[in-house]
Amino acid sequence: SPLFVFCLVWSLGGSCDGPSRMQFSDYVWGIVSEELQDKLNSKLQVANISFPPRQRIPLDGLSPGACFHDFFYSLEQKQWIPWMQTIPNYEVPRGARYEEIVVPSIDSVRLMYCFQLLLLQDKHVLCPGPTGTGKSVNIGLWLQKQAPENFQGTFVSFSAQTHVNQFQDLIDSKLEKRRRGVYGPPAGKKMVLFVDDLNMPIKEYYGAQPPIELLRQWHDHRGWFNRKELKKFDITDVIMVSAMGPPGGGR
Repeated sequence: SPLFVFCLVWSLGGSCDGPSRMQFSDYVWGIVSEELQDKLNSKLQVANISFPPRQRIPLDGLSPGACFHDFFYSLEQKQWIPWMQTIPNYEVPRGARYEEIVVPSIDSVRLMYCFQLLLLQDKHVLCPGPTGTGKSVNIGLWLQKQAPENFQGTFVSFSAQTHVNQFQDLIDSKLEKRRRGVYGPPAGKKMVLFVDDLNMPIKEYYGAQPPIELLRQWHDHRGWFNRKELKKFDITDVIMVSAMGPPGGGR
């Protein structure tokens, strides 16, 4: 069905960069279109790749050869529509300061759709991308203005000088004791821990980045140790969201 194609594009094809998205779309078109399959066969044979059996899937709203990443499949309308048609027309709020204006683009709309879909299912989200593309701004705005009432946002920005003890103390200060050995946000809440510039902490002597190691410990063991009592306590009802740039320039 068209919904399967949409899921295919944003699962297998979700990690494609800009130039490779069109190549991935061409391959999908070759699966569903006999005409385009014949055109692409010669390219694939050079790379020793073949098409699976062709599937008859209706793709209303798409012109042959269009990039699947540029369209959203609407279950209500039962057709593909451009991403920018999934949101209301943007108008600059009266009296808004220049630095507060965030104009939506096709990239930000796609990003926030996938981000929201994952977060509302209690999935951790990592958003990598070049500096200045609006990752932190769009995620921060959603957490502040559109997140459900039971989401408690906690914002942390890593730098080269971030110390693991300070980071642990900050998180611990936001948690309450649920029962013996178990801590979490206030009852009925879920903490959304947004870590910006995740890969910025400087490496120590042995090549590790202690603030990231603390997060890894939580992901692996669902908790960390109290440094005073040297006892492990579990941390529950926390969803981690993070943004980071590509390696390089101190990252």
